[in-house]
Amino acid sequence: MDGGAFEFLSLEDVRALTQDALLRAGATSSVAAALSQTLETAERDGRRAVGLSTLPSLIEHIRAGRVDPDVEPEATWTNSATLVIDARGGFAEPALDHCLSDLAEKVAQNGIGSVTIRNAYPMILPERTAAQISNHGLATRFEGTGLASEERATGQIGIICQDLQLLGTPAPSGEIHKYVLQENWQIRPYEGPVGGPIAVDHWIMAADDTTLLPASRGLTLAQTPTRLHSDGVSVPTRLLEDIINA
Repeated sequence: MDGGAFEFLSLEDVRALTQDALLRAGATSSVAAALSQTLETAERDGRRAVGLSTLPSLIEHIRAGRVDPDVEPEATWTNSATLVIDARGGFAEPALDHCLSDLAEKVAQNGIGSVTIRNAYPMILPERTAAQISNHGLATRFEGTGLASEERATGQIGIICQDLQLLGTPAPSGEIHKYVLQENWQIRPYEGPVGGPIAVDHWIMAADDTTLLPASRGLTLAQTPTRLHSDGVSVPTRLLEDIINA
């Protein structure tokens, strides 16, 4: 089949395709729902690099044991405003999703709150989390750091070092969210086992007043793309075949 062929999918099709593929790979319904919403949002907003194209790798990592698709995270409020979630080698998105309402309530009581997610697969689209928290009328600061060994297409083995910072601010209904984003990926020489579990730490702070959040030096103001593809997206036929056959 022609590798340059494309198929048009509605956003609903994108979500259904992603959910089906993840469920077949062994993900729970809550994990499949959270990740399918994330990939749908990425495709909708033009973030194709973290959209459907990542799905074959996600499935490969699930089957290779680099991430646990059905583990139950452990969440503990260490005080009235601090939540610590141990993702236990699972995905960060579903680990956080069910705690967002509680976080909003804690911020309403205390003015500020923080969440630390440990031992998690890297968040695919942190902007989605910032937007979810902003929908509660809160400002948020996000940081994610971690290391993961990976074999590059060149055959070189290196360590992937992610250092990401994001600042989201609440926006009235109908307006797009603003964020400050800095992302740094580095490849460093590495000797050791390749293909083990990926465990990254994420730190999220939410507040009802942006001035309560730590300042972010060296970050540049950007604007979150919103519904660039509201009707649907064109997906390479070869990618669809890879997903269906995964």
